Amino acid sequence: MGPILIGGNTCFPCTLAELLRNGSLLDELRHRLTSVSHLSELIADPPAIVIDERQKLFFYRGVPVPLRPVSFSYMLLLAQSHGELVLREVIYRCLWPSEINFEGTNKPYERQITDQKRKLLDDIRRGFAGRMEIREGELESLIATRHKMGYILNIDRKNVLVLSKGELTVISALLLLMMDRFVSGWSDWLMDLSEVLCLS
Repeated sequence: MGPILIGGNTCFPCTLAELLRNGSLLDELRHRLTSVSHLSELIADPPAIVIDERQKLFFYRGVPVPLRPVSFSYMLLLAQSHGELVLREVIYRCLWPSEINFEGTNKPYERQITDQKRKLLDDIRRGFAGRMEIREGELESLIATRHKMGYILNIDRKNVLVLSKGELTVISALLLLMMDRFVSGWSDWLMDLSEVLCLS
């Protein structure tokens, strides 16, 4: 598929940095996400994981993958935590609000969280079936387990983009990109920061 034109201008595919700097491109991206067969149609350098919270869309390695609602919430929670440990209790409260009883030694939620991780990975595997090859052990290493503590999304934060219901997370992603540039020079960083402030 060739470049997508908007108002006579070539817009898609565009780089992730261009997309995050331009609010109208971002709106157009969200509008088109439901109909793409691969993110490379829209983003020249798509991150490994893209999640649109508003539309409940999940993309892994550019491929749209349908997730069950609980699996989607699980992945969203891990992705929003930017590679930090998410405690089992936090996961349980998010996925099954008001069903938890932490008192005593019987913790039935422990098994539910482990089972839900397996279901999430199965959803991704099914979504990839016949479309792309998954390397051996790739999905098993996607979510790291800290025994009896919690889980971590095992992907570099630059490879995860969450389009939240609002735009705060997108602006956070742009700030992360700008922080990477900070090392290479003040002037580029300040110019990008002024563009972000104009978006809000």
